Amino acid sequence: MKKLFIATLALVPMFCQAQTFYYGEPAVLTGKLLKIKSQHFNPEFAKEVQIAVSLDQQVDVDGQAGLVKTKLIQIVGGSSQVYSSLFKNEGKAVKVKCAELFRAETAHHTTKVLCDLDSIQYVSHTVPTANTTTAKLGLSLYKTDDEFKYYKGQVTLTGTYTRSYNPNDEFDDSDNICFTPDATTAKLIPRPNGDTRKPYFCFSNFETARKQLNLNAQLPRGYCSQKGKATVTIQGYDLFYAEAGFHDLSKLVSAKNVVAGQAGKCRN
Repeated sequence: MKKLFIATLALVPMFCQAQTFYYGEPAVLTGKLLKIKSQHFNPEFAKEVQIAVSLDQQVDVDGQAGLVKTKLIQIVGGSSQVYSSLFKNEGKAVKVKCAELFRAETAHHTTKVLCDLDSIQYVSHTVPTANTTTAKLGLSLYKTDDEFKYYKGQVTLTGTYTRSYNPNDEFDDSDNICFTPDATTAKLIPRPNGDTRKPYFCFSNFETARKQLNLNAQLPRGYCSQKGKATVTIQGYDLFYAEAGFHDLSKLVSAKNVVAGQAGKCRN
């Protein structure tokens, strides 16, 4: 029995050790796509929006550039069409094949380690299903990592939805639908101590949100935003609190009492 106990202890580090990758070599990463804000010192580029993969598990990246432990890796490279599509799929679970990993080299590189994109595969989510008859009501914290606090359950909110899309924006040409709860239901959105942001999040399932809110596939020519009122039921809540954060994410289950608002023209 004693020998068995010692042998079991010897195996523990094997299961706890983070996966190690090396600079200049291929790597396969799994996690969620996440838009992040540029940390560029030049105000001209400070509003630049980038795409990264928030890893399922922390990894070690080693080599002559030095060891880095990280759970957030910015994605660069790939064809322009594939790269642009990543922004429209924020929040989706992915398997990313990197031609190589490399250390940040310019002010446009926000994370310490970057992935030179080779290919990407979208995989099934492992979050609870959207079955409204079985999902837990109310949002409760069930997991925390270096970037996110993950909440499960469902809540129904009333407030304002906002769609924004500007194909001429060199920093962010993605199509997003986000939601701001009104004062009555805002208290249902989790806010940890020290998080003073107003409740605001974007829908991770864009196409479902667009259809539920009765929005056209494309905004009218010359228009870049659209607002309206609605009552929405969301499932799960990914609260992003890392320094390079952009916004929280949630999955839309259903929408009702949808009232369309005016569309906003693009600004030159």
